[in-house]
Amino acid sequence: MKSYSIWANDDWYIFWEQRRCTDILKERISIFATMALLSNFAYPEVKEMLDKEDFVRIFGYHKKYKKFLNLKLSKWIKDIEDKYKPKKEHKVKKPLKKVRKITRKKSRR
Repeated sequence: MKSYSIWANDDWYIFWEQRRCTDILKERISIFATMALLSNFAYPEVKEMLDKEDFVRIFGYHKKYKKFLNLKLSKWIKDIEDKYKPKKEHKVKKPLKKVRKITRKKSRR
């Protein structure tokens, strides 16, 4: 579980429910305004809310929380997308060719 906001610092408790999920569409986030006001959304729902900048589906939402929720949910979306991003393969670089050391012959004077 990864937390994006806790009650000690904010009015919200927001956390990623990490269930060893292997499908991006099934990833979920929980958003508590209070213990009685729990919202739980899947990745596509959060993506849609962010795209439309419309958070009214979140219990306890008020427009004064729009910037805060946008920031926290955007961070969660980035973490989810990073998790499912294809891993870059490490390319093996060709070894450098040895450069022959050039030495000068001493001149005969």
